[in-house]
Amino acid sequence: MNSFFAPVIALLLTIPLMAPQPAYGDRSAVFIQSVAGTIIADGIEAVEILPAKDKSKTLILRVSEESYIADAVSGKPASLSERKDDKVVAYFITAGPGEYRAVALVLNIPEDYSPPVYAKAMQVNRGDGQLYVLTDRRVIVTINEETPIELFFTRDTATIDNITGNTDLLLWNQAYSMSIPARTAANKVIILGNAAG
Repeated sequence: MNSFFAPVIALLLTIPLMAPQPAYGDRSAVFIQSVAGTIIADGIEAVEILPAKDKSKTLILRVSEESYIADAVSGKPASLSERKDDKVVAYFITAGPGEYRAVALVLNIPEDYSPPVYAKAMQVNRGDGQLYVLTDRRVIVTINEETPIELFFTRDTATIDNITGNTDLLLWNQAYSMSIPARTAANKVIILGNAAG
């Protein structure tokens, strides 16, 4: 039992109490927001989303070649073409006053399906064949050696050794604990790449 908690406690002790203010242009440092909703207009350079919780206004996100666009079930790259009325979870940053840029779009979400979560590994700690990942969402995710891990742009498999600090991930997680910080375990992981910055 102690061998399980030792890496987690060591990880928690390294978490800074106050995060420094991010510099614009560093995706690894900026605050990433998320919204679930429905796509009402799609295009190559932008997507318009009607948020599920606040239908009083839409959100227009600029899409660039750096934006991850992933299928919710497979986790593989997806196209924005003909996505009107698709359910989506969008992760985005503020690029300027009233201007938002998509970091990740998780598309094609079936009814009653829990889509994967986009997160960036801030810190990682290995122990007993497991990886403990502190994400930018302040959640500790346990990834076992047996957890399916794949690379985003290929069908190649990967291992926990391919995940380091500053790695962008899609995580299919189990239920979250009510602890602070919250904890969960991953059922599946897609390694998107290394965050810019």
